[in-house]
Amino acid sequence: HSDGGWPSVRPSLMRDELSRNTIVGGVRVETAIQQVEDELAKWQCNKYTHITRAVPVSAVSADHKSVIKLETIFSRPAQDCPVPVAVVFVYFNLDTATGALTYQFEEENVQHEVSGQSLAPGMYERWLDRIIGDKLQVRQLHDLATA
Repeated sequence: HSDGGWPSVRPSLMRDELSRNTIVGGVRVETAIQQVEDELAKWQCNKYTHITRAVPVSAVSADHKSVIKLETIFSRPAQDCPVPVAVVFVYFNLDTATGALTYQFEEENVQHEVSGQSLAPGMYERWLDRIIGDKLQVRQLHDLATA
């Protein structure tokens, strides 16, 4: 093999991840992921790496049948620390009946609506910085307590 002898492996789904070909409420999951990615492109979070995936809806009720749940994981790997110490989850919901895309940051109860009530451009990266900073502070305190 020209790739160093490794067998070619098809990328597998992460645990609990919905296939991109799954259709929910008439919308392909891949289309929902692309909608989230289009929104994230506006966030200007260039120092962060991210991955977006669709996750199954655990409670199947009448109002959840037409919702695609997605999560985006933001991280800042560095040359000296390729596995980030802390990550930030942002949870998206696409209502396939109305086309409304909403999101919330992991530690918030506030639902933001794309094209509606949301953060000002350029504020998203600062928001991620704050959440990561909070997590690192908690980790430092924990390390001090257990040292």
